Amino acid sequence: MILEVCTEGVEMSVAAYQAGATRIELCAAIAQGGITPSVGTIEQVCKSVRCPVHVMIRPRAGDFLYSSYDFATMLDDISAAKDLGAEGVVFGLLDADGLIDTERCEKLLDSAVGMKTVFHRAFDMAADPYGSFNMIQELGFDVLLTSGRRQTAKDGMEVIRQLVSRKKSNIQIMAGSGVSPSNAAILASTGAQALHFTCKKIMDGAMRFQNRELQSMGSADRDEFAVEMFDLDKFNNIKNAVEAI
Repeated sequence: MILEVCTEGVEMSVAAYQAGATRIELCAAIAQGGITPSVGTIEQVCKSVRCPVHVMIRPRAGDFLYSSYDFATMLDDISAAKDLGAEGVVFGLLDADGLIDTERCEKLLDSAVGMKTVFHRAFDMAADPYGSFNMIQELGFDVLLTSGRRQTAKDGMEVIRQLVSRKKSNIQIMAGSGVSPSNAAILASTGAQALHFTCKKIMDGAMRFQNRELQSMGSADRDEFAVEMFDLDKFNNIKNAVEAI
């Protein structure tokens, strides 16, 4: 079973690699579903870990109907990720009717030749799940990341099972969203070949001086003096649950 950890930043990525992650999906802004990380982050992660790194190619949060500017950015980001040593890229595009944007997907796939390609959870927003799955296979994607079209993969297990049974290619089905030590083994029983999850915990930062007159420079529920760190215990518990099958 492939254990893919979704990470932000270099330190979290290195910690995931050292813990035994099979693969890393590198993002920024995971709380918004993930967007493309900076060039510097991609370069440093690819230099610092020895497991495959797949880079999120998503120019903004929100839906998956992209403008011409968005699309041009995605092409440039794929080229940059390839040059910086990433093994794979992660993207997904829909048209206004919720169908796979095949024309633009083909162009991005052409740009990513030589890399692994992942169609992400834009699939879970598509209008026709099984028709979309067939199209993703025909386009030649290597991996499909899905929660089974539900909020969590556990709730979407039946769709994930159906996708596994309907495979007509070597595409890898990866279950993601809400993966935890308590459900990892159950999700593995669907036949999915990979699990995708975050391993984060909130820790107090190292700042001795904290201006509590200003708690956050963004949304009010953020604490500017707290940092997100890799949660080794969660990772080990998921790994142990899968290995016990």
